[in-house]
Amino acid sequence: MSEYHPSVLRRLLALTIRELKKWIKEPIILFVSILQPVIWMVLLGKARP
Repeated sequence: MSEYHPSVLRRLLALTIRELKKWIKEPIILFVSILQPVIWMVLLGKARP
């Protein structure tokens, strides 16, 4: 008996597609996912003396 083991890229693609489907159903998640790092860069980027 041989078992099927999907490649790492195939598993990564499946996870990526799953996440993209979530973002299509809930666009606010995409907006927040992009906005949050920008906010952190603005807040922490000006922390240097």
